Amino acid sequence: MSSNLKGKTHDLQETTRAITMYYVLTAILFLGGAGIVWAAYQTGSAAGLIVLGGTGLVLMLSSVLLVHKIRKLDQFIAYGIDEEKQEIWMSHEKSGSSEPLDAIQIPFSAIETVLLAPQLQAYTTGQGSTSKTIYTYIPVVLVVFQEAGQTRWMDISFRDDESANSWLADAQHAGLSLFRTDESVNKLYRDPDAAELIQTDLYKEPFTFNGSVISYINRQRREDHAYLPEYTPEMETHSHHYVTFPWRLPHLFIGSTTLLLMVMLLDQWYVLMQPGSMAGDISLVGTIGATIVFGAFHILYGYRFERVKPITLLPIALLSAASYGTAVFLLSLLIVMMQPHDPRMLAPYAVLFFPLMLVTLFVRRQKPAHHHQAVRVAKKSMRNTSSA
Repeated sequence: MSSNLKGKTHDLQETTRAITMYYVLTAILFLGGAGIVWAAYQTGSAAGLIVLGGTGLVLMLSSVLLVHKIRKLDQFIAYGIDEEKQEIWMSHEKSGSSEPLDAIQIPFSAIETVLLAPQLQAYTTGQGSTSKTIYTYIPVVLVVFQEAGQTRWMDISFRDDESANSWLADAQHAGLSLFRTDESVNKLYRDPDAAELIQTDLYKEPFTFNGSVISYINRQRREDHAYLPEYTPEMETHSHHYVTFPWRLPHLFIGSTTLLLMVMLLDQWYVLMQPGSMAGDISLVGTIGATIVFGAFHILYGYRFERVKPITLLPIALLSAASYGTAVFLLSLLIVMMQPHDPRMLAPYAVLFFPLMLVTLFVRRQKPAHHHQAVRVAKKSMRNTSSA
């Protein structure tokens, strides 16, 4: 381990004996393939060379590829908490090397949540009618932190309960606030917004570690059913689902401007095909297309805001106007206009502006999102009620 990574609590290193066994098996595979190739050569027949020789070459090639994989078996993950530097760290290391291949070091000041959670594991014993699926849970720690202005997360796994006890005890001694949940977090790993969901959606409560992780998650307990609740990112509340809406205002602005520009280009192509028309004129079809774009992104802008108030009308109007102006500017670079672009393309959207706000409020009510202020207040209330 590198000298600048102190406070190691545990690692997930493979045993040398296991790695040696893998190399022996790979050698047997390579020699077996070489023997088959030699036997194919001895047959002297084309069929033997094709069938046996091909099989032998596949085995030899497979053994070479396996060697590349096996070399990674002496690489492992190590974890630690350095109270002196006020940071937790995770390193990717290689046996026999004094320096890590890479490392993540997170200052205590950047950490937002340290959460002890159960991860469901299932395995099947027996075969056929005698097969049986056994369920158990292992402890993992999810750490949410800030890095370069973005919310990120990482998970810390443990080879055994002693490692978990060591890490949690050191974290608590270092002054980190610990939380726990009884919901299995398997589905969270597949969600692109996991960091945000850990913060706002996953049930959690603070706790003081008592020195034994078995008190919270017992990996020795085995059942024929999953006995802990399972966290699902789209949590059902009444008849609605909380939606994860990843698009930010800049994404929406770029999307709106791009689609408007495409509509305008197609409209100009159509207009210039008509006798007596000039660049900058508009058609009914183009106006309808632009109105659809304006209307769709009007609703998306309103959906993106945490809260819709009367003042929200102003930023939506400014974003729509800026999108139109940017699209017209880009259009003027692509097509040399003899006259300014006809602003009447905006007229239908202006007429529909307030009705679209009613549609926006309806959509927000039917499909509330995690980032909506009302949803955050409701989930906070549920947590407080559950832990009361």
